[in-house]
Amino acid sequence: MHPDKKIQAIKNLCQYTNTTPTKLLDPYNQTIPNTNLNQKDLFIALINNKTTETQNEYIQQNCNLPHKDNRTPHEYARELTINWLLEDLTQQILTQNQIKNRKHGADKNRQYLPPHKITPHTDLQIKQNNETIRNLETIYDHTQHWHRTQQIDLRHQKHQHLTQQKALLLAIDTQNLTATIIDYTNPPKTIMRQHPTYAKPVHTISITTPLQPITETLNQLKTQ
Repeated sequence: MHPDKKIQAIKNLCQYTNTTPTKLLDPYNQTIPNTNLNQKDLFIALINNKTTETQNEYIQQNCNLPHKDNRTPHEYARELTINWLLEDLTQQILTQNQIKNRKHGADKNRQYLPPHKITPHTDLQIKQNNETIRNLETIYDHTQHWHRTQQIDLRHQKHQHLTQQKALLLAIDTQNLTATIIDYTNPPKTIMRQHPTYAKPVHTISITTPLQPITETLNQLKTQ
């Protein structure tokens, strides 16, 4: 997917949460450990696709990783940074809907990690009914694919991890600002197939009820 669609998603969710990209990036106004680089400046440079020579050296050193697939280190770093900001916005949405949450993934400190430090932990954890801690994974659709097809494709490995953890899956359509929640306490029925674009195994989940406005969807987390 072209990163511009994800950047537009950030703008959409910023507007939805009544924040700005600048405010969203303010927590990263700090020096990256063991460097002279400012993390906020690096993130802005990556988003705008205008990194300096020094920033490029850092990216090459820290993001030339096996799991970047066929992406360049710069492409990998840019995509991962955008995903982090989408996750930060999701946290804001949860908080604004009175759902207690915290970062849970291995990259919660927003560092580009080598393979041996990456874990299958979900992105977030929430407190459901103010007491039960649940693992929460987030996925996004920036092209209205779910709306058109009424199907969600989930990587085989992610589907397995969600099943093992009996986690919640929050799927957000960033164009229509709608969402649905899939509870892996009772894993959904899926069709496993080879994804035509990525040539990787995916589980296709049928959307049986239309996606609802985000706030309405999150109300389910308070009552389940």
